[in-house]
Amino acid sequence: MKFSLLAVGQQFEYQGESYIKSTPLIAHQVDTGEQRLIPRSANVVSADAPVEAQPLGDSDIEAEQLRDAFAELEQTLHQQLGNDAHFVRAFEQARQRFFERLGLAAVPVSPRAKDHSPS
Repeated sequence: MKFSLLAVGQQFEYQGESYIKSTPLIAHQVDTGEQRLIPRSANVVSADAPVEAQPLGDSDIEAEQLRDAFAELEQTLHQQLGNDAHFVRAFEQARQRFFERLGLAAVPVSPRAKDHSPS
């Protein structure tokens, strides 16, 4: 998660050390109390976050259902934001990371999502 999404007072880990967010840009190291400027965009691990993602099990959502739901989300976003070239590039990168993280083959981009002309 991004540092900017943490609430002031929330504990998190950044670069192997534990901190507590004290202002929107500053955190205090838990052990030493030393202040540190943390970029808003820095990736941190919230102390409240689960340590490890749970693998998909038999009772959880099936991979094909996940792919179908993602394709529907993708189509909706492209219909609403597909004319924005920055969005298209950012979404494609996020899409790739999403499926890589889950260890699943990404669904091909739907033909409708690639068509950026107004409907």
